[in-house]
Amino acid sequence: MPRLAETMRGGVHRVEGTLLRVRWLLGDGSAWHLWAQFGSAAMEVGSAPPGTPVYRLGVDERDGGCRIAGGGVAVSIEPAP
Repeated sequence: MPRLAETMRGGVHRVEGTLLRVRWLLGDGSAWHLWAQFGSAAMEVGSAPPGTPVYRLGVDERDGGCRIAGGGVAVSIEPAP
C-alpha cells in the first residue's frame, strides 16, 4: 500500500516558542514527523523526532539529547505500530 494513499487530513502540531513540531499519520499507518526551528538561535529539543531520519539540517545529537540550530529542520518516518 502506498504511504500516501488514504493519508489522514491535517495532522497534529505543537508550537514551542520558535519550534514547530508536526506529525502526520500516513495511509499505511506510519507517521511523518517534521520539526522546524524558525528562530535564529539553537534550541534544545530533548530527543530527535522518532523513527528513521529522512532529512536533517542543523541537527546535533549528543549525550542522549538533541539540539536544532536556528533555521534547522528534522524530518523522520516512524513505522506503523
